[in-house]
Amino acid sequence: MAKVGHLIVLIHGMWGVSSHMDMVEQVLQECLQSSEDRIHYLKPSSFGSFKTYDGIKVNGDRVIKDIFDAIENLKSDEDVEVKKISVVGYSLGGLIARYCIGELYEIGFFDRIEPAVFSTFASPHLGVKFFRTSRILDRAMNFLGSRLVGQSGKDLFIYKSDLLPQMADKNSKYFKGLSLFKVRILLANVRNDRLVSFATSYISNYNPFEFWENLEIKYVDGLPSARVLGKEYPVRVIDLKATMYHPELKKSTEVDHLQRTRNIAIGVMIMLLPLVLPVIFVASVFGTVKSAIRKSLLKEFDHGGAWKTLQERLEGNKARHHTQKREHEDPLAEATQEIVENTLQELSAEDQGDKEESSTDSVAGSESLKDTNPMQVEFDAEKAAECLEYLTNKMDIGPLAELPLTDKLEPLPYDDRRTLMCANLNELDWIKIPVYVRSLNAHEGIVARRGLKRTAAGAPALYLWGMLFKQKSE
Repeated sequence: MAKVGHLIVLIHGMWGVSSHMDMVEQVLQECLQSSEDRIHYLKPSSFGSFKTYDGIKVNGDRVIKDIFDAIENLKSDEDVEVKKISVVGYSLGGLIARYCIGELYEIGFFDRIEPAVFSTFASPHLGVKFFRTSRILDRAMNFLGSRLVGQSGKDLFIYKSDLLPQMADKNSKYFKGLSLFKVRILLANVRNDRLVSFATSYISNYNPFEFWENLEIKYVDGLPSARVLGKEYPVRVIDLKATMYHPELKKSTEVDHLQRTRNIAIGVMIMLLPLVLPVIFVASVFGTVKSAIRKSLLKEFDHGGAWKTLQERLEGNKARHHTQKREHEDPLAEATQEIVENTLQELSAEDQGDKEESSTDSVAGSESLKDTNPMQVEFDAEKAAECLEYLTNKMDIGPLAELPLTDKLEPLPYDDRRTLMCANLNELDWIKIPVYVRSLNAHEGIVARRGLKRTAAGAPALYLWGMLFKQKSE
């Protein structure tokens, strides 16, 4: 008799490769080790680096093929029948995940396989747009991003592409598929993420954390810390009900270690700017042209036909093993990602001065999970499990417009499409977690993309999320 399995699909973001989701997989493996389900992980590797320029649809089709292959491989190799599926997307991967869910819904995939948890990290659910038209950098990024990142740029900036508005339409297959999931969880960076703003990743028309100097920040109390590589890091989840905006407030001008580091980085970046911008431009043009040629040679993927064929093989016990093509890291794409993120980060740092306490704050010792390498990460799993209900209650706040935090703030100037997208997606129930990852690059830090040595600050929230995933998937 076939064993029953739960397939968890981890989808990376722009310029990325499957290894960028390694830490997310490690956290889930540790948090779900006592699960009654047989857990299997899929990190799609059929797209990556400059292939991420090909657009949400093309990359989503590649992921669906990977999912079908994984289901067939589990049956042929391990006699495991996938009965449950969860999908986790990081950055662009969250939008690819929503596309996949819609296409799978249309072909009846969820009639056979139960949708469990849908989760995203720093995903631009409302697309990408920089709204401060007075800043040359923002205007340049709006123009270049919509034209020089292939079809993905058009999709993300909603420029000559209606895919994101379609995916948020309440009558669409994408919305209906997403609504079937048992739980939807998103994590949004409150600052230091210039690629994906808080508003779009939180699905809101307010971006209060741009006014960091005028905020009286309050964190959710009682959350467990994590000891990473021997150093203690607290979980910084913003309490949106208690955090207040004061136009007259000016925080201390005392400069901490992180601010000094940022100031040095800004100086270096300004000196390198004449060299950096041409590299970004040339690499993006290269990736865009290469993507256009590649897309012109692709055949349309028949989701329904492929699913029907797979079911026939599974029911006839004729499942075959498929060798997935591994996407190797592209040094040029990796360098482009690094340059774009760091350039945006440092050029925006002047209005994101961080005057908070040092990230070396020590918290009481913690009991380790049964970690494969307990010297790397220690996390108080019992305390995390106890505080999850309290945490989710704190996150259940309703629209930001109804909070004191936004009383004196103007909403973002969304056009009609983004306004409708925001309203529609918020009709679904979400667990929304606003996190402060104390890192110069929170976009990579939120999933510890570069590993624990470089992005240790993201680990506490990641482990807390892992425990929440465990609770909601059972």
